Amino acid sequence: MADFDEILKLQQDKMDKRFEYRWCLDDKKNMVKRNADGYVKVFLSEETKWKDDPRANTVDGLVRVGDLILMKCPKEKVAERRRARIAKADPGNAYAAVKEEFRQAATKAGVATVEENS
Repeated sequence: MADFDEILKLQQDKMDKRFEYRWCLDDKKNMVKRNADGYVKVFLSEETKWKDDPRANTVDGLVRVGDLILMKCPKEKVAERRRARIAKADPGNAYAAVKEEFRQAATKAGVATVEENS
């Protein structure tokens, strides 16, 4: 999988920052699950800058490497799913997950944060 992750790193400047991208196995069961999670297939017509990458298969118009397809999902939806998964696993930890996400966003935006002493 490292080769595929490397492709994404090389293409980072060409990808829409509002989305999270991931490589997904192209089989019916996996595609149904990914679609239910909010992921959609990335078509070369949408991501025109990928057309220059020789590793992207253009036969069916998808960004594809072997039996993997590049898919994308809005980052807000991914974060919402993560929060729900954490809350389901440990309801007492749901607040901590939201708090940590807020702290990371503030730090990324350059806002100083104060760590609590627990």
